[in-house]
Amino acid sequence: MDLCFCVIFGALFEGVRAYGVSPVICAEGIFVAKTSPITFFRQVRAEMAKVTWPTRRETWVSTVMVVIMVILAALFLFVADWIISSVLGWGINYLGSLF
Repeated sequence: MDLCFCVIFGALFEGVRAYGVSPVICAEGIFVAKTSPITFFRQVRAEMAKVTWPTRRETWVSTVMVVIMVILAALFLFVADWIISSVLGWGINYLGSLF
């Protein structure tokens, strides 16, 4: 079982502690913030309230733009592939006729 030996830093993380988080540094030097599940879900709810959700129209317009760009990219790649394969096929046939 891999255990992370942790040391609590006092004065360094007083600002973090103000949010109800227990600051911890593992032996590997990774900062780990331990919160209770209740505090975590309160923070999630607060962050979700800050989110500006797109309107139905914005979502529709963005979706249509993505679909159009995917179609254009597919057409470009199809044409580029066709041109490259035609040129290479012509070159191989030409070189084959020389020998």
